[in-house]
Amino acid sequence: MNLKKARPGDLDPDFGDNGQVIFTSPDVLQFTPWAINVDSEQRIYVAGHALRTGVGNQYFCMRLTSTGQPDKDFGQAGYVFGTFGDNISHQVGEVLVQKNDNKPLLISTFGQTKAVMRLNLDGSRDLSYGKDGVAIIPTGASMRSDEVETAASGTGGTSHSTLLSDGKLLLIAEVWVGSSVHHSLVVRLNTDGTLDNQFGEQGITRVRHPDFDGTLLLGSLELENENENEMKYLLSGAVLKQGQHDRALFMRLLPSGKLDTSFADEGYKVVLSEFRTGFYPDKLILQTNHRLLGVGHTYDARDAGLLISREMDGSENIQFNGGRPLLESNGALRNKWTNALIQNDGKILVHGSTLNAQSGEDKNAVARFTDDGQLDTSFGISFPVRQAYRPAAWFTGNTVLFLGTIKVDETKYVHCIARGVIA
Repeated sequence: MNLKKARPGDLDPDFGDNGQVIFTSPDVLQFTPWAINVDSEQRIYVAGHALRTGVGNQYFCMRLTSTGQPDKDFGQAGYVFGTFGDNISHQVGEVLVQKNDNKPLLISTFGQTKAVMRLNLDGSRDLSYGKDGVAIIPTGASMRSDEVETAASGTGGTSHSTLLSDGKLLLIAEVWVGSSVHHSLVVRLNTDGTLDNQFGEQGITRVRHPDFDGTLLLGSLELENENENEMKYLLSGAVLKQGQHDRALFMRLLPSGKLDTSFADEGYKVVLSEFRTGFYPDKLILQTNHRLLGVGHTYDARDAGLLISREMDGSENIQFNGGRPLLESNGALRNKWTNALIQNDGKILVHGSTLNAQSGEDKNAVARFTDDGQLDTSFGISFPVRQAYRPAAWFTGNTVLFLGTIKVDETKYVHCIARGVIA
């Protein structure tokens, strides 16, 4: 890759068409991408749903080469379309890639069920997974559609689910009753797509904080407990109560799926907002010294990018912003952090969208913070691509991949994936 002719903030000229790839297929009226992932061969997966002529809505998965060219060895000209089955949503909210064989997993959202499909490397359905290639997880109640823009939807763009070190899959599903969250599900699937009966009740743990009306889980992370030589599952999200601002939630589960009551306050850590706004840590990553960093956004009175750093026991990390949640708006009307990366020196790169007060456009942007939560004012980067409907990003060394929308004529905008230079 030749980045000498490109500067930070530019689109990478060695990717696609001057840094971007527009989704195109002869029979597709509209693409709505939701998720990005990259495999060990640096092939890029983009997934979402598409409106097809004469067919209607279906999921789509596209594979690109590392230089942004459609991979002709995958599906038809790089695209795969289809449905999960009867009464299962066509919407793909996540795409994950197995570490051992690079097979992609497509995860659906919305409706009465959650489903996972595994594809072979040529794009065909892997019939050895689940039933005819699809693992189906009934939830027993309606699941929230992320197509509705509310406080808790359209927020992450990165995977809520986690591929575990043993090859199993940890899933999160939000179950809704009416207009408010009733509870969340944490599901563990075996490598063949069957429910893992060693976890929770027949593979499913239902989570609801007893002191709140609703519990919304958004991020997950597997972590080895060195003292006990076992893997535990860290989860982030929000708790909701009628008439109050939503509060950030961190919690930890044991490998059995039971609540780890040694974490924080009997297994839960609720973080209050002193800014009269809702907190939504959509993604969890590890900082230096094994500290937890919740990455996301606020909502309501002050829309800003949100970072919350905690110690492994759930207590405040006083080394980070004095232990307080860090909100960053940088003068914008709205900021949201989508993904983050810890650099070798401990500094934190965050990707997100920022709404410019003058132009009124959401731009894709990258900011950098020190390990103790100080904004690096010498670094801020924005890219000449508007935010996509569903923000998603993937850091790739000196560049970042992200979803966006671009204008193709005076009135029409189309979705794309772009790669921007950050160093």
